[in-house]
Amino acid sequence: MTSDDLSGLTDEELLLIRDQVLSEFASALELLHIACGAPPKLALKKQADKDGRCPLPTSTLSEVFNGKKLPSLDFTMELIRQLRPDDAGLQQEWRERWSKAKYTTTQAAKAQKRLEKEADQARDRTVGAIDRLREEAAVELQRASLLREEAEKTLREAQAEADATRAAANDAAHKLISTAKAEAEALLEQARAKRPGPFVVHVDPEWASLQQEAASLSGRRLKCSVCNHRFTATQAPSVLGHTQCPKCDKFLDGQGRPTGD
Repeated sequence: MTSDDLSGLTDEELLLIRDQVLSEFASALELLHIACGAPPKLALKKQADKDGRCPLPTSTLSEVFNGKKLPSLDFTMELIRQLRPDDAGLQQEWRERWSKAKYTTTQAAKAQKRLEKEADQARDRTVGAIDRLREEAAVELQRASLLREEAEKTLREAQAEADATRAAANDAAHKLISTAKAEAEALLEQARAKRPGPFVVHVDPEWASLQQEAASLSGRRLKCSVCNHRFTATQAPSVLGHTQCPKCDKFLDGQGRPTGD
């Protein structure tokens, strides 16, 4: 085929044309071989070795007749001379046929190299994209791990702060109740010391109210309406007028209902 015949073809089409040209070249040689009496390949080899121009190995002859490869020009011309000695016209015809086939196979070889290069580049791009995805995934995984560690740290700190606040409130309540009881007992002891025998202690109404409230706080039980936990005032003292449930930490009113604080 000429350059005009191959112009405009894609690389894939050039490979198909190459296979077609090799098949046609092999078929034409095989027909000529048959037309010349189909001499054995071994006989052709021996005669070529004897003439000493170009060897004709039997394995190469088989490949050529089967269309697996395009032989060299010297090989082709020697085979034609062995089949039709002294036929200059036939030799010229096959010289031209070989030149066209050679041009096609050469262009196809270039096309195959281009396709292989494109395939290598595509493979490299794919590998590069996969590597980038792996790197991005590793970065995201590390970021997620850091976020999880930070969240766990924040949760631990919040829990520790809540525990410390609850413990401080309990300590303050216990101290307040203990102080109130101690002061009440001290006042009673003072009153007994001043009036021997049966006596009536006159207590300041405000102090009496405080004492009653302290006694009520120490013995009163509440039920949290949020988590149904029952507790006494000594377990969860009143803070700023509200009682904090020791289980769920909700601030409750006197009926055990959440205050919304």
